[in-house]
Amino acid sequence: MSGPAPAPAAPPRVPMVPAAAARELAVYAAQGMTLLAPRGWHCREAYGSGGAVLLVTPRSYAADDMPGFDSLAGPALELSFLNGENSGRDQVAEVFSRLFPFKRRFIRGVENADDAHRFPRGPYPVDSTVRRSRSEVDYTTPAHHQGMGTFDSRLKPGDDPITGLAILAQSNGVDSVVLLNLRLPSRWRALAPAILDAVRTLRAGGAR
Repeated sequence: MSGPAPAPAAPPRVPMVPAAAARELAVYAAQGMTLLAPRGWHCREAYGSGGAVLLVTPRSYAADDMPGFDSLAGPALELSFLNGENSGRDQVAEVFSRLFPFKRRFIRGVENADDAHRFPRGPYPVDSTVRRSRSEVDYTTPAHHQGMGTFDSRLKPGDDPITGLAILAQSNGVDSVVLLNLRLPSRWRALAPAILDAVRTLRAGGAR
């Protein structure tokens, strides 16, 4: 795309979190993406026509050494924006088919006569899912399993479960989706609700 971009001087919005969690969390931000994660971790953003991802990990990665898909078995947080307008359409259609089946028109627009019904219907069998609203679903992928937590993700199955959420979004009026996947070691696992709620709050305010 247009090459490396500088980190923002400050995130546009910082959500409120409980005081106990705030002492353990820091704000990690890229162009249009903001995420809370454990203090002292490191972040990188990758972006393209299919969307963008903000990856936060305990280890620091160089700009040209960002982990690839299905490569991280340990702790990580991954906030993704999948753009249904461009090359992210297939990924968005599969998320819709699994979690938002009422988006049938979008799914059919991506499918064609040769590959009709190619997207799996319904959640991954191993996942636990909770529909919070028409536009938002929480999920948990168990340890050592493929699921929504590893879909189109740099996270792969590991010794700990992956907690996540999917939120409907828009890109220039086209249906898109935001995914958050997080896998935290036991020391920080109690922070997961505050991290998830912060993403919900930012989405409600219109941030990517």
